[in-house]
Amino acid sequence: MTETEQKIIDAALKLFSNRGYQSATTMAIAEQAGVSEKTLFRKFKTKRNLYDQVVIHHHEILTQDFDRRFKDYTFETPRDFLKALVMDLKDFCTENYEIIHLVLEETSKPSEPAMGEWIVFLSEHIKENIKNDVLDYPIFTMTILFFIYTLVNEENHGRVFFDINEALDKFVTNLSLGIS
Repeated sequence: MTETEQKIIDAALKLFSNRGYQSATTMAIAEQAGVSEKTLFRKFKTKRNLYDQVVIHHHEILTQDFDRRFKDYTFETPRDFLKALVMDLKDFCTENYEIIHLVLEETSKPSEPAMGEWIVFLSEHIKENIKNDVLDYPIFTMTILFFIYTLVNEENHGRVFFDINEALDKFVTNLSLGIS
């Protein structure tokens, strides 16, 4: 990827995430990237292609970060595992908020497989660390991911009226009760 393409991808991520796909104009993206709109279209052809390339590019980065963070992740008790997992997922979501927000809030074919891959990966990881014959691991995983995303989303919009770390700790306690 060229430096110009990277600038356009970065600007597009910021504007698509903040304004949504429909409201983010190619003119605003080009201006944010410091290029002409003609250059944007020469590099990406269409706004839809630019959006898809933003998602594909960041999907690769997120998947590598996901694998790195959670690959060798084991703890003595399920509660210790859940506590570390939830706190690390909160950090992951905070650090990658723009792309995660974009993937969850906008409809795009490349984003659907990304979410499915992350849910399967985490579900398998949770299954290795929490043995429970009745637990539906994908649903359990989605519950964790969406709770964390909701908290981080509220925090990013300045709507948090409680301590997030305390809420996450109580969430872990409640999850732990459900798997005992």
